[in-house]
Amino acid sequence: MAFFILFPFMFLFDYVLTYIGVNNSIIIEANPLMIWLFELPFSYGLIVRILIGAVLTSMLWLGRSAKIFNVGCKVILTANSIVFTLHFIWILKYILYR
Repeated sequence: MAFFILFPFMFLFDYVLTYIGVNNSIIIEANPLMIWLFELPFSYGLIVRILIGAVLTSMLWLGRSAKIFNVGCKVILTANSIVFTLHFIWILKYILYR
């Protein structure tokens, strides 16, 4: 159940870090499906990101009894952790070494 606490926060913090990175030319969004999100004003993009996160979390919650659920949650948290960590490191390096 910790997944349902961690995932939404990681999902939102990843958006915030990515938004900062993209809009300050520190990083480039590599996901072609998400590029449009970072062209929106921050508040609009945040609302869209919250809605995407709510839909994904709801889908996972509805499928929580499936055997693949535990594996899926671990994969999602691992992937999101890697991306979140990379964005954090890139922004931190930019701040420290500019």
